[in-house]
Amino acid sequence: MLATYPSYADYVDELEVKDTAAVRLPPIGMVLKSKLLEAVVVSNKGAIHIKGDTTEFNADSFHTQAGATVEDLLKRLPGIQVDKNGKITAQGETVQKVLVDGEEFFGDDPTLVTQNLRADMVDKVQVFDKKSDQATFTGIDDGQKTKTINLKLKDSKKNGYFGRLTAGEGTDGFYDYQLMANYFRQKTKLAAYGIISNTGKTGLTWNERDNYGQSIAGSIDVDETSGNFSLKHPPGRS
Repeated sequence: MLATYPSYADYVDELEVKDTAAVRLPPIGMVLKSKLLEAVVVSNKGAIHIKGDTTEFNADSFHTQAGATVEDLLKRLPGIQVDKNGKITAQGETVQKVLVDGEEFFGDDPTLVTQNLRADMVDKVQVFDKKSDQATFTGIDDGQKTKTINLKLKDSKKNGYFGRLTAGEGTDGFYDYQLMANYFRQKTKLAAYGIISNTGKTGLTWNERDNYGQSIAGSIDVDETSGNFSLKHPPGRS
């Protein structure tokens, strides 16, 4: 049965007639087309969007196993490859920076992000060519671009912690212990890196300082005979 009337949405239903007796129908409630359209919601939840020079991936559109890292997620995105050492290639170019919500995440080492954050924390993955700091500051494009990935975290996932512990002992009483601990909550980031060693390693190398974003360095000298210790703060970068 089809019921129509101008300005109203068509009403269609099946009607079963068992005999030739008269069929009495209840009143049919028809809906204005204008009211029907008010309930229509058009949304776009595509997996990939192109916004100018930025390619944006909807993270939830790419399935990963429970407990997967960001590195596992990146391996599933079209046009992105990650090798066994954690090196990332996007659109044929090496990714030099991985940002979190537009900022560096505990330093300049991309693996700190990709190997320590979980995939289910990520809302969007954005791939773009980042202008140099000089071009950003002056507003004059100097042609220097850096292939960059920015991870936009879900609002409910902008907190957590991770770390790394390495320990080694050798002959003649030599030992070396290193601990890195990181904590973040919204815009706040706290990090600590400690070394206890008698192998001559008293601090981070210049490369490690660049990677971990070190701003203050110090060392503790321990007298193994007396047990006394002293704290030193050598001059360093700020």
